[in-house]
Amino acid sequence: MTHSHHAPHSWVPLRSLVARVFPSHASGSGTVLGIMLIMIISVMLAASLVAGKLFICRERAQVAADTAALAASSADNGLVAGGSACAVAKRCAELNHAEMTACTKDIATSDMKVTVSYATHVIFFPQVTVLSRAGPTPCRESANASGEFDPS
Repeated sequence: MTHSHHAPHSWVPLRSLVARVFPSHASGSGTVLGIMLIMIISVMLAASLVAGKLFICRERAQVAADTAALAASSADNGLVAGGSACAVAKRCAELNHAEMTACTKDIATSDMKVTVSYATHVIFFPQVTVLSRAGPTPCRESANASGEFDPS
């Protein structure tokens, strides 16, 4: 017993819709439509790859800025040797393949603020820049009533 292969019923209305949109005298329009679809998908794929690369670069820049700010604060408080706080921060940023673009100390809070740029190698977004700050926190302000550390 052989089974005949017929198109499912759901395809019949689709065929009539395609016949109305693309009349028989529009030969080759399917090829153009296919090429346009491939181009749209390619552009969307390229855009998602660029967005992913920028996200990764921003995360790497944030890590570089955070470690540079922590190093600067540690050097400023005498916990790390190696020169001035900003010199230590610059070296730390360089070790993370970033460039320190600013380093300042907030006199009121003793926090070190470090700004870092990270190269993305993307045409329209050649670099990402992030800011991080770190500083000493007095132990008594961090402790709760029972004397235990409270991270909030």
